Amino acid sequence: MSMSTRSNNDRDSRRENEDGDSPSRNRREQERQPEFSSMPMVLPAPAATFGGPSSLSLPKPVFGRPTLKALKMADHRGQKPKTEPQKELKKPGERWNVSTDNAPEEPWFPLENTVRIELPINVVAEKIDVLLQGRSVFATFDSKNAEAKCITSCYTSFHVNLFIANDDVNEDVDGSSSRASHGGTIVEIQRRKGCPMIFAKERRCILDVLEGVKPSLMSLKQSVFAIPDCLTGQYEPRGIDELKSTLERISIQLLSPNRDVQLMTIRNLACMTNPETSFQSSCENIAKIIVESNMGLRETLASLINGRIIDQKHAQIRNGALNTIVNIVVVLVKVNSLEVTIRGGQEWFNETLLPLLIEDIKNCDCIHNACLSSKCLGILLSSSEVFRAYAKEHGVDLLSVLEEAVARGAGLHQNLYSEAQSTLNALQCQ
Repeated sequence: MSMSTRSNNDRDSRRENEDGDSPSRNRREQERQPEFSSMPMVLPAPAATFGGPSSLSLPKPVFGRPTLKALKMADHRGQKPKTEPQKELKKPGERWNVSTDNAPEEPWFPLENTVRIELPINVVAEKIDVLLQGRSVFATFDSKNAEAKCITSCYTSFHVNLFIANDDVNEDVDGSSSRASHGGTIVEIQRRKGCPMIFAKERRCILDVLEGVKPSLMSLKQSVFAIPDCLTGQYEPRGIDELKSTLERISIQLLSPNRDVQLMTIRNLACMTNPETSFQSSCENIAKIIVESNMGLRETLASLINGRIIDQKHAQIRNGALNTIVNIVVVLVKVNSLEVTIRGGQEWFNETLLPLLIEDIKNCDCIHNACLSSKCLGILLSSSEVFRAYAKEHGVDLLSVLEEAVARGAGLHQNLYSEAQSTLNALQCQ
């Protein structure tokens, strides 16, 4: 081979290497690849779990109501659903019965941010039980393990665990252990999900009650981030056309199959209609647009509070929809236009909204949502003669549903008790 031919071949090979098309280079690149790089990885599907208390996951029978499973089976067979035996609700302080003899001892491993209370464990459990009902924190109790799983109205969940202090367990002569009748209790309160500020407030209130001190202002004051006065004067309210455009986009997002998008959107709408977090003029215009326009947003809100709750995210979406409806009704009452609005949209208020509110209170799949439904119904009954007259005549089982809600709230949820009793009074008012 001549020198010119060899130099031409070398030049061609260098050009191929620069272009990245050389077979030998491709072969070397493939050899550098990981051996299993092309093997697909299949991960097991996560198990379906419902975070939070069981009553926010699947409906539970209360006062003889049919279970969700019974409803489905009866509908499939064309039969009438069977109801479970009526259960009597326990009073606050009787739900968490922790026995001093069987309560868990303080474990050997370190606990999280515990507090020692110089009271017997059964007394501590009783005080916490009463406090949670008074603060309308829903809780499920495990008396055997001395554990309470709690969830607030804004869906901040936390657990309360009680332990008998180790120095209160005495060893007898025969080697067995006995417990002092009056000993200390170790209290552990853990946040599991939700707002840290809400959790800190609930934790402080629990400890204040157990330590016998006056509740702090932090635990009693409601957190409201008001708009500063220096910004209020500089704000220019948005026009009607701009608000309509925004609400049309919200209406589309609420129909999204992604429930995270739905939850974010409905919470945003609830803030837009709340005079405490938005401007009064904007709240009034938004309320009137939602109720009086034909964009379909009020029908979408009605669809979000229809049917049974299947899991906690569904409960949160419904909570946002109910908050929005409550805010709208409150705003219309403030501007003295609720009666006129109901007369103009009588079909939606009477034939759509009323049955949905009654059903939500009756099912009580989520007790926080039942409280909001009672509040909304109470405002409508006390502020509109037309609505009250229709509810008295066509409200199916409304009186018995409210009486049941009052009894349930007295044992579980103070706010539900107050709202249901107020609604019952408004219904019976002549």
